[in-house]
Amino acid sequence: MQGELEQSAACNALHHAGRRFAKWLLRCHDRVEGDTLNLTQEYLASMLGSQRTTVNEAAQGLQKAGAIAYSRGRITVLDRAALEHAACECYRAGDVFRLKAG
Repeated sequence: MQGELEQSAACNALHHAGRRFAKWLLRCHDRVEGDTLNLTQEYLASMLGSQRTTVNEAAQGLQKAGAIAYSRGRITVLDRAALEHAACECYRAGDVFRLKAG
C-alpha cells in the first residue's frame, strides 16, 4: 500500500496530464466488461488533480490518435495498444503492486 501511494505521488508530480489520463483510462478499462467507460470530465479532472479543460485536451489528443472515441461522459476504447503507448510507465509499474496483492 505504501509503495502504491509513493508511486501515485511521484506520477502526479512528474508526468504530463495526458499520460496520466491514458493511465487512468487503462485502469478503468481493466475493471469493466466491454470497452465503454462512463466517466465525466469532472470526475476525471478530480482523479487527475486538474481542470476539465485539461481532460478535454487529453481526450481530444487520444481521439485524434484513434485510441478512444469520446462524447459526453462516454469513452470507448478503440485501440488499447495505442492507449498503453500513450500512458505513462506508472501503468505498467502498477502491475507489480497488483501482482503482490493478488
